Amino acid sequence: MEQAYSILMFIFALALLLYAVIVALSKSTDLIPRMDRVSVKDEKRYAWQFAKTMACVALGPALSALVGLLLGPGAGMIALFPAMVLSIWLGVRFSAGELNDTPEEEDEDRE
Repeated sequence: MEQAYSILMFIFALALLLYAVIVALSKSTDLIPRMDRVSVKDEKRYAWQFAKTMACVALGPALSALVGLLLGPGAGMIALFPAMVLSIWLGVRFSAGELNDTPEEEDEDRE
């Protein structure tokens, strides 16, 4: 029972990663909650960016689980907050730079 925290955090991180992989492979915004309220130019690119951001956010619980496994559940719970802040910051920074409108030449190359 001592490792229950680490196991649950690993399961949560894997669930987030699985969701990110499913969204990335389908490249469909149908799996993104409240997507019907947002208008996006390129839905496939938005789904890809959303999946990459979700993968970054999944790093927080994974890092916390690793710390909890190595140093004990108390240390894992303490590490959860900085790990989540770091992973959300990385996800936001990662997606913000990629979601800018691309020049017209790059759009023509993709088609």
